[in-house]
Amino acid sequence: MAKPSAGAASSPNHARSSAELRLVAVATLTIADAGIAIREGTEEERVARSVGGLAVLEDPAGHRLELFVRPIVDEPLRGDQPIEFLTGDLGMGHVVVYVPEIEAALAFYRDVLGFRRTDYMNFGPDGMGIHFLRCTARHHSIALLQVGPPQ
Repeated sequence: MAKPSAGAASSPNHARSSAELRLVAVATLTIADAGIAIREGTEEERVARSVGGLAVLEDPAGHRLELFVRPIVDEPLRGDQPIEFLTGDLGMGHVVVYVPEIEAALAFYRDVLGFRRTDYMNFGPDGMGIHFLRCTARHHSIALLQVGPPQ
């Protein structure tokens, strides 16, 4: 794992605990053991995202995924408009991702990443439909959508 820069190490907000590093390392090894290319995020990527640990990979459709631990919050988010949306303890949800081949995507998200399918709807032949998956108590964290025949 990359070491924090001198400036980052001096700030308690940027310190990376060994437990957090183990979470990223275990996830990285588990995913790599499944034959998926995964790498540790660079120092530059971690600083840009304000996280303590980061791993980067792609799903079978080529969507970039980032696994992270310990988000660093220096101060509350401020903008020129009032912001009311909070993800809460369950994190972000209700993301819909287009996939060209539903079976490969389902195998990846369920078998490799450990998501569980909570619901699905078929729209037509050849796997066309939407599958709702979760990794928290929320009904779904992500939905995988295939429109048209597998590509």
